[in-house]
Amino acid sequence: MLPLQPEKLTKLAIIGPNAKTAQIMAGGSAQVNAHYAITPFEAIVARAGEQIQVGYELGCTNFKLPPLLDAELLTEHGLHIEYFNSSDLSGAPVASMQTRSSELFWLGGLPAGVNPQQFSVRASGQFTPATSGHYTFSLVSAGLSRFLLAGREVIDNWTRQEPGGAYFGMGSAEVTYEVELTAGRSYGVTFEYSKGATPISAVRLGCLVPLPTDAIERAAQLAAASDVALVCAGLSAEWESEGFDRPDLELPGRQRELIEAVAAANPRTIVILNTGSPIVMPWLERVAAVVEAWYPGQECGLANSPRPSRCVCRTIPPTSAIPAKMVRCATAKASSSATAIMRKNRLRRSFPLALAFPTRHSAMID
Repeated sequence: MLPLQPEKLTKLAIIGPNAKTAQIMAGGSAQVNAHYAITPFEAIVARAGEQIQVGYELGCTNFKLPPLLDAELLTEHGLHIEYFNSSDLSGAPVASMQTRSSELFWLGGLPAGVNPQQFSVRASGQFTPATSGHYTFSLVSAGLSRFLLAGREVIDNWTRQEPGGAYFGMGSAEVTYEVELTAGRSYGVTFEYSKGATPISAVRLGCLVPLPTDAIERAAQLAAASDVALVCAGLSAEWESEGFDRPDLELPGRQRELIEAVAAANPRTIVILNTGSPIVMPWLERVAAVVEAWYPGQECGLANSPRPSRCVCRTIPPTSAIPAKMVRCATAKASSSATAIMRKNRLRRSFPLALAFPTRHSAMID
């Protein structure tokens, strides 16, 4: 199946939550602000040119929290930020700025004139939906926060707050608000924040846009009508970071269901994975190939695109060992040692542990 031969393709399906998102790195201390990032979709479409018809379907999402507000849907492509040297936004603003991001995270310096020991913030803008339908707004903060839509407070994370796992365990639990919005109509969006007692100060407003209820079915239909289906799946910086563990080894969301449906519709399905830790692959025997792309950096899409020197058009020699993190199944049990059995070369390694504690055991055998 690999390497692909573009000259023999006429229709190509690109499917999955990591197709139009460049998953270039994990979270926490591994995270930096890249100058640019190339998505798999962008790179593959550019490589395909006019001779290959490329179709796209999302299929499903793999979010842990709803994505940040799309800056392109905000007036002036961003939010207006005002800082106050008070805990309740009283008094005159002492600083202001524009930002494209609906997440504010203060780890270092603040604007000149802002008291780092006591400050509050108001972020406001005009949000114009591109699609009518059901929207979900999400608010998380390390400190107090609230969200106003069209001038009305709809999320109160200020007067009552539940602890959560965000921001290294110092943030609140996620609070959401669901609403029907109309495409083309402008809505005022405002979130307010007050610094808390925790060492970290942060606030995050997410927005999940309407998704088709038949997204997986549409992806399967596209795959059936294509020569080859590429499913871009895996994890992200939300799932692989510091201060928490993943709840299990499954791909988050409905990715397993998506891969199985696409593979059933087209046996020439290639799964491209962005992962940095173990996952289970119960669908392994039903797909034609798996490309482990890891987190390849800002050239992400080019690293995966179908060129002779790149992953999808170049296969690993069959004698190479598949990493132990690519597993068919996994169980958790108490043990004094962890054993990984690698495929192909049947290398068996035992790692003795000082204490008995729950350990993931995995196995891949031909």
